[in-house]
Amino acid sequence: MIDIDIKIRLKKEMMHYCFSTSTDRSVVFGPSGSGKTTLLKAIAGFYKPLEGRITVNNKFFFDKKLGINIPIYKRKLGYLPQQYTLFPNMNIKDNILYGVNKKKYGKTLEKLNFITERLQIKHKLQSAPHLLSEGQQKRAALARIFMMNPNILLLDEPFTALDEPIRECLRGFVIELSQELKIPVLFVSHSIEDSFSLGKEIIVINNGKVVEYGNLNKVYNIPKYTETAGLLDFKNIFLIETFNEKKITLSNLKQNDRLVMNHNRKFEERCTHLSIRPEKVHILNKENNNGENIFSGIIDAVHPRGSYFKVNIRIGSFLLISYVDEKQVNRYSLYADKKVSVKVNSGDLVFCREI
Repeated sequence: MIDIDIKIRLKKEMMHYCFSTSTDRSVVFGPSGSGKTTLLKAIAGFYKPLEGRITVNNKFFFDKKLGINIPIYKRKLGYLPQQYTLFPNMNIKDNILYGVNKKKYGKTLEKLNFITERLQIKHKLQSAPHLLSEGQQKRAALARIFMMNPNILLLDEPFTALDEPIRECLRGFVIELSQELKIPVLFVSHSIEDSFSLGKEIIVINNGKVVEYGNLNKVYNIPKYTETAGLLDFKNIFLIETFNEKKITLSNLKQNDRLVMNHNRKFEERCTHLSIRPEKVHILNKENNNGENIFSGIIDAVHPRGSYFKVNIRIGSFLLISYVDEKQVNRYSLYADKKVSVKVNSGDLVFCREI
């Protein structure tokens, strides 16, 4: 679907994007300021790369060596920036039809009715933009780019600042409409939940470069690199000192401390670190150090995080972070300085390496 290998200079910063996708829905994931929006603008044609190539659906948008740089208006893209705008002096219908070729008026109206009905704003077509809620305005902006029948949808944080029920509804509409109209989607997000709801593939970006890309589930659950693991919320990342087919020894060089764990995963010699998701660090009801990968420790701190609690557990000089729900915090009476046992299943260990 998309094949990119480009370099862009913005001010003094050099950005390098290199990846390819093979599915119709991909997400560009990364922290704020990592260069996600710059990538979309380069695909759209707002930024000219210093070198490289951009192809979408086997169509060349840019190729430095071949001297190709298709103008923005000829790329036929549906680009929805974070700060989308509706014309205040036009009603919703005219906003949606703005820029649409109206020569085939009958088919245009048929498509308009289809899209606005699916987005549940058909009854708002004669309304002024300011009379609509933010969620309805976002739907009108989405309807406008769907009407253009673009080669691809480029959505930059499309669900920011919307309540969860509206976010969930819009995610469903984007998936359904893009599938029915056969339009591939590339969207930017720093939300794991949005990424899983919409994406099939993920492109992880940080500091203006692609860190890792591929199947979303595979990258999310078994990242290759420590940088990817950190960006995808693997809070527990430790240096591996030694390993064999059944055991690994973790090292804390500053404290000259070690921790041994059993594992059942395939280990590559290039791997240098162990990563564990915080939700995979299980706090046991009673102190117990008998069993595989069960360790005694002391709770360092308990921090509320809305829908869950972050519990820091000190095991020697190693700090393990666990995410638990409120019921478990209350049931186990978890508090700072309490002695606890934690368990990490051998199948939940993920090996990765530094780039």
